[in-house]
Amino acid sequence: MMIAPRNQRTLFGAFFIATLVAPSAAFCQETSQLIGRVVSTNGTAIRHAEVLVVGTQWTTFTTSEGTFHFVLPAGEWRLSARRIGFTQRDVSVAFQAKDAPDTVRIVLEVSPADIQGITTRASVVDLLTTTATRDNVRQLPALGEPDLLRVVPFLPEVQQPNDMRGALHLAGGAADETGMFLEGYPLQWPMHLNGVFGSFNVAALDRADVRIHHLPIERSGPLGGAIEIFPRKADSNTVDAVLTLLSGGATATRHHLAQLDILASGRVTYADAIAGRIGLGQNSDLAIPRFADALLRVERPGRIDWSAVGFLTRDQSHRVIGGGEPLTWGEALFGTRGATQVGAWTASALVSHDFADVRFHSGLRPGDAINVEQSWTAVTASIRREWQTAQLTAGVNSDFRRNRDAWNSTEALAAFADNIPAVFQYDDDQRLLAGFVETARELGAGWRTTFGARGQLAGAQVIAPRWSLSGPIAPGVHVDAAIERRAQFDVQLSSIANGGVAQPTYFLEYPRRSDNVAAEFTWRSGAGAGRTTLHLTPFRRWYRDRPLLVIDTVHRERFPVLRRINANSYGGALALDYRTDAGAVVQGSYTYQRAFQFIDGVRMPADWDSPHALTGFLSIPVPWHWTLNIAAQARSGIPTTPIAARIFVPWGLTDSLYEARYLDGARNSARLSSFNRVDFGLSRSWRGLGATWAVDLQALNAFFRENALEYNWRLFFASMGSSESVTSKRGLPIVPSLGIRATW
Repeated sequence: MMIAPRNQRTLFGAFFIATLVAPSAAFCQETSQLIGRVVSTNGTAIRHAEVLVVGTQWTTFTTSEGTFHFVLPAGEWRLSARRIGFTQRDVSVAFQAKDAPDTVRIVLEVSPADIQGITTRASVVDLLTTTATRDNVRQLPALGEPDLLRVVPFLPEVQQPNDMRGALHLAGGAADETGMFLEGYPLQWPMHLNGVFGSFNVAALDRADVRIHHLPIERSGPLGGAIEIFPRKADSNTVDAVLTLLSGGATATRHHLAQLDILASGRVTYADAIAGRIGLGQNSDLAIPRFADALLRVERPGRIDWSAVGFLTRDQSHRVIGGGEPLTWGEALFGTRGATQVGAWTASALVSHDFADVRFHSGLRPGDAINVEQSWTAVTASIRREWQTAQLTAGVNSDFRRNRDAWNSTEALAAFADNIPAVFQYDDDQRLLAGFVETARELGAGWRTTFGARGQLAGAQVIAPRWSLSGPIAPGVHVDAAIERRAQFDVQLSSIANGGVAQPTYFLEYPRRSDNVAAEFTWRSGAGAGRTTLHLTPFRRWYRDRPLLVIDTVHRERFPVLRRINANSYGGALALDYRTDAGAVVQGSYTYQRAFQFIDGVRMPADWDSPHALTGFLSIPVPWHWTLNIAAQARSGIPTTPIAARIFVPWGLTDSLYEARYLDGARNSARLSSFNRVDFGLSRSWRGLGATWAVDLQALNAFFRENALEYNWRLFFASMGSSESVTSKRGLPIVPSLGIRATW
């Protein structure tokens, strides 16, 4: 959608004025300061609890001492406090305007059921958002070790083609339409082991918010949705040491060290060395790349809250040619942000720089090399004004990106995609400027609406409006609805292939766009342990100008050639969350979703279309203080293009030898077999030697080990007329793992 005409801009302005003028009268009356503290039943301060004034836009979070404050007009108010791991509690307060502040104490009861299972809801304000905390992640049987990004495929409307791809498809979107952010800073490819693992030590993280249908107004793109990762707050002095069959890591936090809160975490694998000793070295298809990652966060609370984050990840393959440099890849991020509040105004700003690269140099031929460098500098500044029943947020984004790709090696075909030229050079940059504004309004009776728009400029000018509505429709039943337009100004070379590395990214002068409509109906019965929650989420999406890579086999120098197509996706998900008084947790979901693309007027399934997906998780206490966790996935196979015919042509200049050539059938007209997986885990924790210890015994793919990665059509034709069964490339075998964790 191009920039709106004058009458549409006038409509936006009229809406904002009408929304904000009425509530501004609330502060014409006298106000007083309300100071409070949130504590547990034993009197311990609860840090970073969310506190809101019910029926208003006023929301805050407690400090490391558990305190909070509001400036409110005189009268009676209702406060609601919530923190993951505790039962939400509402209290009523009434006070008169006076010089001395009023105080209130809110006591929350511990609710272990909140951190059991694989997901939870972190905030009562963020709509259409699912959260996984580090405690949730540790419940899931791990592939070698707990990994936050391995939890995401268990969520409704999320699809991962197989165990060997890190690609995540949200609500029928393409893999490169899923954005990754670290505390608001954009990332490019934070993955290890060719996309199988995320590059974050779980002990260093607080949570990950998965936002599919409603993004914060500050986010530019991505079309599919965003995964926002938040590091731990260093609100105490702790040391975590983790040892698994895959890697070893340590995380330390220091609170108020020279007035700074510091988090430092590092992890390194030794699985590559173990694999080499048992014969899975550099010449084996199962060779494990070595990897390492590190995270540092520094925060200084105060009148101006300031924080800085540094993140580093690096992978290196074992394949070395002629003593050269092996294939290595990774990224480095530095970001800093500051925020301050003056009365009803809040101002914040963040700046980050991310650098990702892929490198390879052959020792046999000096020019045989790969050098891919992608840098991304992002700046965001925003202000927020709060009234009693309304809120206004406005700001700007500025992004500067530069990509330089150069390769002259057949190794590029194995690293990226097998249909690209072996020799290629690319150097381009992009400047994107965006402005955004959004207003939120309390409508009464628990209903809330937001309305806003983003204006983006990067060669083309686009306005992306958005609207949301949430509120109760019956006792125990709540609805969240959102309509959004999104625009994305880049495209990835291709989806991460099995065993491939991070793909080069190219800029678009005119963006790909999507229009998204979704609603979530939530039914709750009970509270804390013994509660049942059901979520029903229908959605529909229309994609415009999605880039499709076209390979020009005649003029290879014309690369990349991008063709624009339209697409759509639709479906719905039903999710269950049931928790018993005995401590058992049952979570599961069924998702029906379709993803189609229109090529040459023909409607066909997208490469990641998987109509049916069923996931389940069960956690139950067992004797001797152990907990048994069972996780299962079952979903339809993804589309594949079959071979319509095999023909034989003379090989070389002789008529006595022939080679086989294969003619493709209709694109994506066949499917792989279904994907199935069942994982088991046993976990136990105890106190000893001044630390909290935990041990995890786990096995993945306990029953199903025949999940297809892709169809091997050559083997199909070779087996014709024989008793050999038709096979395809397979996924992971049964994978046992052991993990030990200690926290001081």
